[in-house]
Amino acid sequence: MKKLCIILLGPPGAGKGTQAKKIAKTYGIPHIESGRIFREIAKGDSELSKTVKKCIEQGGLVPDEIVNRIIKERLLSEECRKGCILDGYPRTMSQVAALDSIIGEIGGKILVISLKINKNKIIERNINRLICPVCGAIYNLKTNPPRDDLKCDDCGSQLERRVDDEKIEVLRRRIETYEQYTEPIIKHYEERGVVKMVDASQSPEKIFEEIKKVIDQATL
Repeated sequence: MKKLCIILLGPPGAGKGTQAKKIAKTYGIPHIESGRIFREIAKGDSELSKTVKKCIEQGGLVPDEIVNRIIKERLLSEECRKGCILDGYPRTMSQVAALDSIIGEIGGKILVISLKINKNKIIERNINRLICPVCGAIYNLKTNPPRDDLKCDDCGSQLERRVDDEKIEVLRRRIETYEQYTEPIIKHYEERGVVKMVDASQSPEKIFEEIKKVIDQATL
């Protein structure tokens, strides 16, 4: 059986991060979250950091050549020898081509899980979302609040709002960016017969039940 490269696709707030963590824990494969990787890079003082920070603040995409190089390094690492979960990549057709080349090199198999959700629901989720800057845990003030005020249940760190989620106009731009660049990718993978749609408006538990069935079927 070829190692499975699971691509989680869905607009901001669809729950990709939450579901990726569940998949990683259940199947013992790493969660490669491009958004978190680049938010860490943006904290630095290098020219790369400045470029990435500007893209994040404006709600745009990090240049493909930068993204492809960093993701390739991860996929070729020993960490991904059994497979991986890609969250936030690929986001453009150029990235799709780069990923196809990498998958061919490592002898992997692609499974695309597309999380579908209404735009208004996305905005509501993102406005109320909190993230732990230390362990990456995700919370929602309405649907999944932390037990102790605004501190992480897992490590006790002070929770933060994502910088690019604070303004609704930036969030809308992120959704528009997703629709412009990523939805054609779903169509591309649909033509290859590797896409499974999952209703992301359900509870996280029900969403994962559906995802687990999809993955188990793909690994038979």
